[in-house]
Amino acid sequence: MTDYFTPAWHSGKWDDQAVEKSRRDYKRHLVRLLPSLPPEVQRLVTSISLHDGLLRKALVDREQALLQLTLRCGDLQSSYFDLELKYTGVAFSLSVIEALRRLSAARVHRPRLSYFGEALYDEIDAGDGLIVHHILFLRCNRIRAQARRRLFR
Repeated sequence: MTDYFTPAWHSGKWDDQAVEKSRRDYKRHLVRLLPSLPPEVQRLVTSISLHDGLLRKALVDREQALLQLTLRCGDLQSSYFDLELKYTGVAFSLSVIEALRRLSAARVHRPRLSYFGEALYDEIDAGDGLIVHHILFLRCNRIRAQARRRLFR
């Protein structure tokens, strides 16, 4: 599984050609991957932008292997909406737990915020019976959720 939108990609450490190559490569990857994805994931990839989405809530249930993220997405032109991402069959890695802790710590230190993370980019991948959703948040907190099934409302 290839990572296309990494903290280095976002931070300006890559030259313009490398950034554009990563975008083109991801688009080609999606063209190949899209037909094999469940309809709700296809819809997420083709119709919903997480860019600038604000993470309002994150629920972790390790016992049930469940991760639920609620983001406020949209803009003034298209209107705002709450997107609930629900990942089931999640194998919680230490990196996912640590990223969620860092994101929630930002809210603790600034309690007046109505959110605790801003999504910059996301990407979808699949393999070995898993759907993988990477979300890169502001300040380069990166969540990579691997799930047997992924739903959203």
